[in-house]
Formats: sequence, C-alpha cells, structure tokens
Amino acid sequence: MAQQTPGTLSIRVPGFPEPLSFGDWVHDALFGTVSFGTTQQTSLRGLQATVSQQKPGAAAGTLLTDRETNLPGPGNSGLPSAWALLVYSIQIVIAPGTNLAIADLRNLHLVTLFKFFISTKAYSEGPLYRFPAAGGIEGFTTNNATQWLNNSGSTPGSRRAFVIPHYLKPDVSFMGEASFEAATSLTATTDLEMVLEGLVKRPVI
Repeated sequence: MAQQTPGTLSIRVPGFPEPLSFGDWVHDALFGTVSFGTTQQTSLRGLQATVSQQKPGAAAGTLLTDRETNLPGPGNSGLPSAWALLVYSIQIVIAPGTNLAIADLRNLHLVTLFKFFISTKAYSEGPLYRFPAAGGIEGFTTNNATQWLNNSGSTPGSRRAFVIPHYLKPDVSFMGEASFEAATSLTATTDLEMVLEGLVKRPVI
C-alpha cells in the first residue's frame, strides 16, 4: 500500500526506492498498435514505433497516428531522460473498428504467445487471455457479420494487476512481442493495441 510522505505532495510505494511526486507521476498508460495479417506467422514487435512511424505488421507506408500510439519515442530506445513507468498492468485490446468474428478471436487465442521485455529479459509472458483488455466496446448482437469482440471484458475490474510492478527506466529498451505457434487464420487484418498501464513519470514543463 502506498504511504504518504509527511509534509510533501508525494507518496512512497513499498519496494520502490524514491518517493512519487504528484507533480511528476500520474496514473496513466502508454500504448502502441500492431497489425496482424490474415495468415500472420512472423513475430510482431510492438511498442517500437511512435507517431508518424511505420505501424508494425502493416503494409509499407502505413504510419501510426495519435489514436494508435502515445509513446514519447520508440521502445527500442527506451523512455526519454527523466521519464519512468511503473507498469502495474498490461492489456491487449482488439482495436476499435476491427470487425472480428468469434472464430478469429478463438484462433488468436490458440496460436498467439505474448511476451513483454525490458532490455533482453522477459518480465511477463503467456496467452492473450492473461492480458485482458479491460476496456473497449461491450454489447450484444444477433448479426454475426457485424459483431465486435474483445480480449475479455470491457470493465476495469477485468484488468490483471501485477503484485510487483515492472519498472521502466529512461534509456532502457522495452517491447511487447507477439509470436505464433502456427499461422493465424483470420477473415481480415486485425489491429491489436498493447497497453502498459500504471504510474507514469513525465517531467513537469
């Protein structure tokens, strides 16, 4: 449990070496988008590009937009100086607008393995269900041709929280990697968002 530091606008988190100042640290998320092909088998590395750079997995010339990523820079270069992130949860979200059939989502769950790396060490890994979306559209339709599905429920309560957060330091590389035991068999190209949620340190301007 976080403890307030008397006389300051900061808190201390057990196991973390420095106080978290409310002027710099906020509860937020960093995210990036990758594009899965209908028969994807080559591993995809996400969180590696920022706005106006090539979207991983997409056709050449398809650039990431502000809606698809908010990374301050590519993950392979690490966070900028004075930034940091305590990752308390990772979410894999079927990007809004993707018309995903039930069979497509089942196929993704069967063949996809997700790993989150800091430098060369894998800190989290497993099938997609271990990283529930905890957001997005939720509803019901009897029209199979227009259904929209997600990776678990859309409520924040479905989020899987880590007991110990992953600590991203400045200038240390990180990435989310999707690998496949077999080629995907999807009816359409599918965008997935990789979301790192937790406490983000941004320098006050």
